[in-house]
Amino acid sequence: MNVVKLQQSLARKALYQPNHRFDDLFSLVAHPVWLRQALDNVLAGRPVWERDLQRFDGDRDAIVRHLTAELKSGNYRPGPVRKRYIRRWGGEQRPIGLPNLEDAVVQECVRMALEPLFESRFLECSVGFRPRRHPMDAVYAAQRFTGDDLKMWWVLTGSLPGVFEAIPHRRLKTILRRHIRDRKMLALLADILGAGVIEQGSIAKTGSGVVVAGILGPLLLNLYLHELDIAWWERYGRLSEAEKAERRAQGLGNVEMIRYGDRFLWLTNGSKAFARELRAELDSILADLELEPDRGQRPMVHLNDGLDFLGYRLKRLFSREANAMVVLVKPPPVAVTRFRDLVRAMTARDRTAASVADKIRQLNRVIRLWGGYYRYANVTDEFTDLSSFVHMRMFQWLRAKHSNVKARRSVRRYVIKNYRVEHEGRATWGADRQVLISMRKLRRHGYTPQICGNPYLEGGPVEPVLLEQTPFPVEIGPPDRRDGDT
Repeated sequence: MNVVKLQQSLARKALYQPNHRFDDLFSLVAHPVWLRQALDNVLAGRPVWERDLQRFDGDRDAIVRHLTAELKSGNYRPGPVRKRYIRRWGGEQRPIGLPNLEDAVVQECVRMALEPLFESRFLECSVGFRPRRHPMDAVYAAQRFTGDDLKMWWVLTGSLPGVFEAIPHRRLKTILRRHIRDRKMLALLADILGAGVIEQGSIAKTGSGVVVAGILGPLLLNLYLHELDIAWWERYGRLSEAEKAERRAQGLGNVEMIRYGDRFLWLTNGSKAFARELRAELDSILADLELEPDRGQRPMVHLNDGLDFLGYRLKRLFSREANAMVVLVKPPPVAVTRFRDLVRAMTARDRTAASVADKIRQLNRVIRLWGGYYRYANVTDEFTDLSSFVHMRMFQWLRAKHSNVKARRSVRRYVIKNYRVEHEGRATWGADRQVLISMRKLRRHGYTPQICGNPYLEGGPVEPVLLEQTPFPVEIGPPDRRDGDT
């Protein structure tokens, strides 16, 4: 069995036969080669499951033989998932489900079978939690739609808090049946959704949410919210250029959509009154899907006032250099503030137990994560200011760490003599081959969109997308205390 070739075949059939309902998918899930690939994916993606592997004495083939027998005999029953939370933008906690190793492998098998065909049917307006996509793809599209060519300056913002626990299983199963005919696969999916979650030591079984689906959660979320994408497509997305021009001639606006998981934008070049009517239409669609939007968000904004989306701030303003109105993409002030607060916490006077090399390693990780996320934006000024800020905080931390130097010796002179180094033509701090990097030196360039249709059609391996590996930069956690800090 060639897994890549079979996934390419599924993707191609779903693309050229959009109404086809797939049969005989369960045989893939129960095949030893498919299971072994899923097991390798799971263990490569989350080292936490390495502990479960010890129950099989580290023998991966033993796990594959066990699951193959359980699935083919019909005795396999998924257990409840452990509910955990990851922090996201705004301090909100996003739930994720962590199954045991065997259930994770089966869920990964199902994902490997379903994702290729769903990727052929998802719309390009959907970006989040999909292979070979980046949050900047959504931001780049927003910047393009709000430029002077399309002039979509009125924006309806949408967020669906708690949607991972709110999706009704009844409707989700109905949607799955539109794509899948295989009864065994549908029964397996029903068992996974009905397995329940473990939270605070008790097992709860509910009729809603995709947290219980574990690894399948992001894919099932996109499948359900694909109904929202279709609602936009049938009303506005499928219009030809001639039909869009006719609408503009009639004083009506055109509408574009961008969705990243449970966050989305509807952008229009219509009037403010048209945007208000569009808001009511959008709320009606969400109500039909049994979803409740975040009422705390501004429901409608003009780009001149600024728009926050996926941790970026988009704003239309006058540029002296271009002598025209332009749309800039920058980190919002709250992201900069949180970065500063995190660095202050990591370099506080009461956190000097760590070695200098370990502290530099921690700071470099944060710099690379935060700077790597924003490196495609207009961040020259922010990177310059934050580089100086980190450099000064590290200097103050070094002085606090060596505050017990005898009075006759200058602490400042001691720190500069022992830790100041030259790196890439500039002065910085270093110790034991660890050098504090500068955010200004991070490679920055204009963003090239990665959206390329269904990657499974290319016939190569496709890396799975893990929900907890796609954080926004403001989700950087508290300093790691494993380095000896107290």
